[in-house]
Amino acid sequence: MTDIIWPESLGKPLRSGYSYTLGSAENSSAVVGPSRSRNQRSKHNTLFSCSYLWTDQQLARFQRFCVTDTHYMQSWFKQSLKLGADRVEQTVRLFEVQQANREGIYWKVTLKLECPNRFVIDDDTASIIMNWGGLEIAAIVKAASRYHATINTRLPRILQ
Repeated sequence: MTDIIWPESLGKPLRSGYSYTLGSAENSSAVVGPSRSRNQRSKHNTLFSCSYLWTDQQLARFQRFCVTDTHYMQSWFKQSLKLGADRVEQTVRLFEVQQANREGIYWKVTLKLECPNRFVIDDDTASIIMNWGGLEIAAIVKAASRYHATINTRLPRILQ
C-alpha cells in the first residue's frame, strides 16, 4: 500500500500519552464492473494517539516529513507501533497534529494516526502467548522460520 516509512530520527512514541481506540464504522458502496453491481463494505479505522519529545532539528524533520514525504499529510506510511507486548509495523496516516508545546529544550507533540487495517492476532495465537509467554514465542517463531526455509528453499536445492 505504501513505500513511505516513518523516519528513524523521529524515534518511537513516549509511553505516556500512548493509546489507541477503535474508530467509528465507515460504510461505503460502489458500482463496479460491466454488470453495474454494488460492492458494499464497512471498516473500522483505529486511531492511535502518540506523544513525542523532539529537539528543534527533529521538529523541523517532522515538518518536512508532513509536507514532502506524506504530501501534506495525505499519504499512508509505515510505522512500528506497540500493540500489546510487541511492536508491529502498521500502515497509518496522520489524522491530526496537535499544537507543539515547549518542555525545557524539547518540543512535546501529540499525533493522532489513522490505521485502516490494524494487525490483530487470532484467538489461538493469543492462547499460545498466554500459556507460553512472550520469550518462548520468539524462540518458536525463529524455529518455525528456520523450518520453513529448510523445507521450501534448502531441501529442494539439495534434492535437485
